[in-house]
Amino acid sequence: MGYVQFNKTTIQLPLPSATMTKAEYKEAYGIDLDDLDFAKVTLLIDGNEKYSVDEIRIVSGDVLIFGGGKILTIGDDDNISVTGGAYSVEHAKPLFWHGLYIGDGSLNNNLQGHVLNNSPESIDSVAKLDAWFKSISGDVVLAVNGAFTKSGVTYTAFAIQKKADNTYLIFYITDSGVATHSISTLSSLYSTVNDSSNEIL
Repeated sequence: MGYVQFNKTTIQLPLPSATMTKAEYKEAYGIDLDDLDFAKVTLLIDGNEKYSVDEIRIVSGDVLIFGGGKILTIGDDDNISVTGGAYSVEHAKPLFWHGLYIGDGSLNNNLQGHVLNNSPESIDSVAKLDAWFKSISGDVVLAVNGAFTKSGVTYTAFAIQKKADNTYLIFYITDSGVATHSISTLSSLYSTVNDSSNEIL
């Protein structure tokens, strides 16, 4: 039975307890960071714990090594530092689901849609929905479900588009296909917005 020989280099980097220079790091741990092939770094050592490296990034000459919820930053200015919990769930931006009901008090003119953002503030008025649309430059499309009534005929609506000039189009389905209805402001067609907001993360 034959064996295939191979060489595997595993570099384990201890995490400093405080900010150090590269010279201080070399004196404390015996590792010259200027001579390392960072692509071979596979473990971060924190005391008696070892963490697999999740990712290595080079940003403006600095090497950022992610592992165990910490970032070891090796700067091109000879400084070394550790950020704890920088990409843990506790430090992540929260995400909110805003379930919207947009209407005018009539069952024949109401829409349901949703917005995902990182703001807990409810989008619970036509003015706030208008402000959300206009906070995004250019065209913005909000997918919706619901009813849209025009000239006494009710259609199925599927989108609201805020155009770059801050006017709106309502997209709906007719017997002959997709059609649009142009309005200058949301308040010309809708009077209420209800928001069933929930934090996701």
